[in-house]
Amino acid sequence: MKQFYGYLIARNFIFESNFLLLAYSNPPFIAMFENLLVQNMAMLYRQTKPINDNYYENTIHTRTSP
Repeated sequence: MKQFYGYLIARNFIFESNFLLLAYSNPPFIAMFENLLVQNMAMLYRQTKPINDNYYENTIHTRTSP
């Protein structure tokens, strides 16, 4: 069973390395990966802050008039 797991790990590593070679020799793939990375970082950052969907509706009444 250990040999089988080692085979799966090696096959996965070879597949992923080939896929990354394909990806980084191809500018649209690079753009796609960068877009996914930025989206993921934005989602992770958004999860650290409270959600306030009515930000302007809630704040516009607290402003003082000049």
